[in-house]
Amino acid sequence: MRKVFLIVALTALTVFGANAQDLMTKRNGNEVNVKVISVADGEVTYRLSGDDSGPLRSISTSELFRIKKADGTVIVFDSTRPDTPPPPTPPITPYHKGYVGLGLGTAVLLPEYTDIKSNGLQFNVNAGYLFKKHIGITASFLLTSYKMTSYTDAKVGLRGGFAGPLIAFQNSSQKVEYDIRPTVGFVSGKLSGENISLKTENITFALGVGGSVRFNVSDFISLTSNLDMYFHGDFDESTVLTLKSLSSVGVSIGVNFRF
Repeated sequence: MRKVFLIVALTALTVFGANAQDLMTKRNGNEVNVKVISVADGEVTYRLSGDDSGPLRSISTSELFRIKKADGTVIVFDSTRPDTPPPPTPPITPYHKGYVGLGLGTAVLLPEYTDIKSNGLQFNVNAGYLFKKHIGITASFLLTSYKMTSYTDAKVGLRGGFAGPLIAFQNSSQKVEYDIRPTVGFVSGKLSGENISLKTENITFALGVGGSVRFNVSDFISLTSNLDMYFHGDFDESTVLTLKSLSSVGVSIGVNFRF
């Protein structure tokens, strides 16, 4: 009886060993029962389970998640689970070469005046076009208005135009853009009120330095914040002494139209 039991046990072990199989899990989640022959040079050579005389097959390890051998050994080729989708790629906003923007904000006088309030209202129009990804040209037009303290109904206004190079950068998704704008231009001034209306007799040369941050909310619209500094020479002192020099720093927000 003991011999019979021993023969049965040996027979069962032999059959189990003959049917021992490896489990191959692919990156797409499919599982295949195979008999692995070798793993080398980025490929796995195998036969289908139960087909010991069948042809040798091969598969790249880049297509496999893991192999669980019959003896319990596990070979992992990719730590990412096959049923885990890759992380979504952030959407890339289409690249646009040009923009035209409108901005509204406040301007702060750099020189101090006893008869002019230091804070004024500023309106600007900015435009830019990139010839290359980071280099282009820009132009801007500004209007500023300051109230006078000595005359309650009087205002001092400036208007000017500027142009210069445009240096721009974008983040990887092109959702946010930054630019620097060194410019040169001309500015004229005006003092006006109910009983006052004088203009300077000359237009003065001016320098400008500006920068913007643009948040692209769609393919054709972006919200922008601007910081601009303008420095210019003296106006004709004999005509309007008050407008001798009104260099300023302007902060504005606005909207840009991309093209």
